[in-house]
Amino acid sequence: MGSWHTAFCVTGMTVNHITGPERALFLFQETKMMKRVKHAGCVRWLALGLLVVVSSSYAASRVTTAAQAAQCQPDTQENGYNGTCPYPADLYHADPVWKKDMESALQQAGVRNVLGPDGSLNGPEEPLEPVTVGGKQWLQGSLCEQGNCGDHYLRFLYSPGTHQVLGFYVDGQARWVGKPSPEEAKLLGDNYPVRIATITLACL
Repeated sequence: MGSWHTAFCVTGMTVNHITGPERALFLFQETKMMKRVKHAGCVRWLALGLLVVVSSSYAASRVTTAAQAAQCQPDTQENGYNGTCPYPADLYHADPVWKKDMESALQQAGVRNVLGPDGSLNGPEEPLEPVTVGGKQWLQGSLCEQGNCGDHYLRFLYSPGTHQVLGFYVDGQARWVGKPSPEEAKLLGDNYPVRIATITLACL
């Protein structure tokens, strides 16, 4: 028996080729028809399928722009780690404004070819999450090189409203992107170089 009980008893139709709201409606109608013929086995499977489809419509989906991320929900135990904050890789493809702001700021700092699937920092990453530093709202994120997170990574702050980018870039040696305040620099640098040793062990 397939996961959706592929062949139904009354209509002979299958749910595998039905998507979106039509799938939920189809399952609901099938359930009613099954009840009429008192086919308990089919009703049980159809009711379960309907529950899964309806429940999945309430699953959180990650936002697709940095502007939307200002109100996103981080992954937490309370929401089952099903947050809505986007990853840098997602924004690289979906948000041309964020991509342009990031690449411009990085180039001004002498950092090139690090973003995107062909960039050098295409390894582990953290989603952009809202933070407040010195009374100012930012989105904080990070990304690093696959297999070399300890020696090659970028931590950054981004403001969708002002298009400002601040960052702490490490590639053997550290450099700043933009001119962060002491509070911002502390958040971005966070225990450097102790942090490098910690990340290196985690990436081994």
